[in-house]
Amino acid sequence: MNVDPVAVHLASVFNSSLDAGDPGYFEDLVPGENLFAEHMPNCDRKTFSVLVTSTYQPTTINPYIKALREGKFRVIVRSKDILISRDISNRIVKVLDLVNINLDGMNFRYIRPNSEPLTYPASQRGDLYEGVVTYDCKFTVE
Repeated sequence: MNVDPVAVHLASVFNSSLDAGDPGYFEDLVPGENLFAEHMPNCDRKTFSVLVTSTYQPTTINPYIKALREGKFRVIVRSKDILISRDISNRIVKVLDLVNINLDGMNFRYIRPNSEPLTYPASQRGDLYEGVVTYDCKFTVE
């Protein structure tokens, strides 16, 4: 599954959800700076980074409707602060619960989180934390 259109849309909906009352660490998602698809470099200089990645499970093809697909992807938030990782993950869960949306030729019937964010230490030294949510989606391809 190509997760690039999902990452671009995530930046749009996340950035438009920000307001003056948000904590100071909420910042715009910028592709290539703190938002990545499939690979995330080290986040040493950033408050947080977000990765949209496949689950490395094949996208299923409906045997009766050839254009219909079902898949999964993950959104991972990495930060040096566990609370920031948890907060950003929860914000993304709220804005990335979608129905009937077209993203770059992929007509999503839905994109839904299938769990609450799981936050855990991401490094052996305990200086990085990740919040991860797996999403289910159903879409048709043109």
